[in-house]
Amino acid sequence: APGQAIASAAHPDDRAAVDAAIRQLAATGRPFSANDARALHGVKGGVVGAAFTAAHKAGLIKPVGDEGSTSGPTHGHRIYQWKGAA
Repeated sequence: APGQAIASAAHPDDRAAVDAAIRQLAATGRPFSANDARALHGVKGGVVGAAFTAAHKAGLIKPVGDEGSTSGPTHGHRIYQWKGAA
């Protein structure tokens, strides 16, 4: 999405941190979510969604379910659970 691209471009250090967390979690072979990634990188905002979208499109991760968000502002919305696709 255009908003995600703008968020990533505006925060390259945040994007790099989120990408690294996604790679680390994908390598475990266990399901994980943005909640788990946030515990590693501490980043909030559109850059997180952009990183997950890009990792999915690149074939690094695949969706395997969903869970409730633990981020306060999201009010428990459902978020995807992912697994490394390799």
